[in-house]
Amino acid sequence: MPTCAATADSIGVMEPPESMRVLLVDDHALFRAGMRLLLEAIRSDLVVLDAGTLEQALTLMQEHPDIRLCLLDLDSSRSRVDDTAPGACCRPCDGRGGDLRQR
Repeated sequence: MPTCAATADSIGVMEPPESMRVLLVDDHALFRAGMRLLLEAIRSDLVVLDAGTLEQALTLMQEHPDIRLCLLDLDSSRSRVDDTAPGACCRPCDGRGGDLRQR
């Protein structure tokens, strides 16, 4: 499964009018694929984006400012972007007016 290459917008897929964008960030492609299937089975109105690295995640967050939920799980020793820890992925969300929670 390609990571971060095709999105619903880029391939012309129609989204439900009240869709919710979710970003999955994990360095294991199989986990991302399984989580995508699970989330899409639970809620049909989800648009699930995925990234295998923090760099990909930050790019997607810039391209899609309407992401409502980011599920982030990366091995911090292998996923550094410019010596930035995985928690830095949450920083771009701080000024977006939402309720940012890290768990």
